Amino acid sequence: MQAAAELYIEAFGRKFKAAVADRDKLVAIIAKSFVTEYAFGAFEGENLLGIAGFQDAKKGFTSNIDFAVLKEELGFFGAIKAAAIFSLFDRAPAQHELVMDGIAVSKQARGKGIGTALLHAVQNYTRENGFKTLRLDVIDNNPKAKQLYLRTGFVASHHDDFSYLEWLVGFSGATTMHWRP
Repeated sequence: MQAAAELYIEAFGRKFKAAVADRDKLVAIIAKSFVTEYAFGAFEGENLLGIAGFQDAKKGFTSNIDFAVLKEELGFFGAIKAAAIFSLFDRAPAQHELVMDGIAVSKQARGKGIGTALLHAVQNYTRENGFKTLRLDVIDNNPKAKQLYLRTGFVASHHDDFSYLEWLVGFSGATTMHWRP
């Protein structure tokens, strides 16, 4: 779990920094909270190259980030602050919908098709398990990810502007995209 948490923080740490400024504590929280049944990983031997998490109406890859875990690492008041900030990222799936919790690919493995392969694995899971749609949000400052999603059949449905929260979350907006099997 440590390697997966490190990789996840490498990709998404900037947006979680306001919730948990101490990187080691953030890695510990993430490592304790992963639900591995809701993720696909790409490996080269024992080396984790990439990970893709998702959630359904029951549970998700990062759904075990709860107040108890936050309190254990951050104390009571730190947990309240972190929980409030993490709540900004909640994206509950609709009925018959799977939601991406993110794709993270290690720096040395980028450009080798790992992200595409992970995305295809989640799309196959969506299809094979009878979900009607796969939804994700891509932040404005990640145009390469948006291009990947467009290439793999995702369609943008709407855009949310968070410019008033950029100082807190590290990005100014996000585009919601859907893929249907």
